[in-house]
Amino acid sequence: MKIKTLLTRPAVTIEPATRLRDARALMRRRGIRHLPVLEDGRLIGMLAERDIDRADASSVPEIATHDWLGPLADLVVADVMARGPVALHPETPVAEAARLARERRVDAFPVVDSDEVAGVVTRSDLLAVLSGLLEHRHPTGLGHVLAATSLRPGARRALGEALRIAATAGAAVTALHVLPA
Repeated sequence: MKIKTLLTRPAVTIEPATRLRDARALMRRRGIRHLPVLEDGRLIGMLAERDIDRADASSVPEIATHDWLGPLADLVVADVMARGPVALHPETPVAEAARLARERRVDAFPVVDSDEVAGVVTRSDLLAVLSGLLEHRHPTGLGHVLAATSLRPGARRALGEALRIAATAGAAVTALHVLPA
């Protein structure tokens, strides 16, 4: 599966000179947490809701009284965005994108095709796809049953129950014989 199947078009983007409060309003209005930042149509950065939160005044009243609200109000996207984001091509496999997200600790990737931002793929998008694949493979979430057996009375009944559960779930069974200490 390629990440192009996860994209919502058209891509929502923002310019570096946009005030942070306007960027936050756009994110809330669109229900998104990441925006590719374009300058003259070229990708130069990524803005995350988390970046805005870090730059904003504290939500703790005792600390907020010490924040300089004037300079905070003048901040623009370019002041807090992450520069040089890792961009992916629409043909990138979902598994490769998930690997990169994990290795580089990236929460969102801009997806670029022919120097144009086609969309954004987030870690949540990747997890949704991967969990859907696992759910399809093992609808109950159960792929393997481990059954401990022994020569004690009732152990045979436990193995029978493990086999019944595995058959119902389409899971594999491993029987582990336990010797008395």
